[in-house]
Amino acid sequence: MQTTTFSSCSGRSFDNQYRFFNARMTRGIIIQPHWHTNASELVFVICGTVITSVFNPSTQKVMSYRLNPGQVCVLPKGWFHWILALTDDVHLLTIFDQPTPDVVFGSDFLRVIPAQVMNRAYCVDPAAYAQAVAPIQQSTILGPPVGCTNQQQPNETGPKPKPYPSSYFTGPAAPIPYDA
Repeated sequence: MQTTTFSSCSGRSFDNQYRFFNARMTRGIIIQPHWHTNASELVFVICGTVITSVFNPSTQKVMSYRLNPGQVCVLPKGWFHWILALTDDVHLLTIFDQPTPDVVFGSDFLRVIPAQVMNRAYCVDPAAYAQAVAPIQQSTILGPPVGCTNQQQPNETGPKPKPYPSSYFTGPAAPIPYDA
């Protein structure tokens, strides 16, 4: 039986300028979609394989990167992002450029927006929206929620690389972009 549990997360401040978070995850666990209003984030993979995805507000596209041990990804301040564990042995170190990074969780955003607002803004059926977000009862940092029976495990081999012009990345350690 495959288990998908979050092992640990701890944070430490360094010289009151940076915040470090140490996280261990198993396959299928996701650090839910969120953004930081006051800090950029660097994700360093110690072991395991993850996909980091970020929404680029300038291009209106999601950029996803498969990261293996020793690779990093920088998530700019204010950009919506998430991290998905592809293997059971994921160990990440995330580094923020602020001692107290603010965070807005997607779960909070989704669960507090009234269905009528979603209907008015996006023509979403209010009853369908209310039903879709009903399982989100509290702030969620890691997913899927306990008891979720509607999830799919990520493909360990990951999605196929998406070609980008070489000018986007420099050096041999640049992450390879993937569609999530």
